Amino acid sequence: MTKRHRRHGIAKKREVVEACLNGEERRTLSQRHDVCRSPILIRIWIEKCEGGACDVDAVEADLLSELVSRSMIGPVARFTEILLHRRFGLA
Repeated sequence: MTKRHRRHGIAKKREVVEACLNGEERRTLSQRHDVCRSPILIRIWIEKCEGGACDVDAVEADLLSELVSRSMIGPVARFTEILLHRRFGLA
């Protein structure tokens, strides 16, 4: 039976990274937080967080811009703008 990959939220990653940067060992953290059998994942998280990947606002802004670039939000926003203008003279 294969083990499925788990996804960890930004809050958990940030908590583990901060604890590691405060001097706790990666192996101890990986066991305590049940992150991975190997502490390598925590090293990857540290590198990503130092690059800004753990900044929630930045991640949300990137996701929003990606959705707009894929035209998933743009047409809906434009349609809403047209409806508001036609019905209420708004927007």
